[in-house]
Amino acid sequence: MNVASVLMLLVGLFGLFLLVMGLLSVGQAGNMPLFGIKFGGWFLVIVSLFIAGGGFVGFFRMRRR
Repeated sequence: MNVASVLMLLVGLFGLFLLVMGLLSVGQAGNMPLFGIKFGGWFLVIVSLFIAGGGFVGFFRMRRR
């Protein structure tokens, strides 16, 4: 594994973390657990899907080279 694939893996894992935080905040009217800030909801879920998807696609494509 090279440095670029590790960075893409970290981006994908960060996207999954944001996805979990977004899904937890949907049930609490936008209040993010563990942080206590009023941000999140479906916007965070949608954005985190793009971040996680891009990170994992990049990771698997870089790993093949």
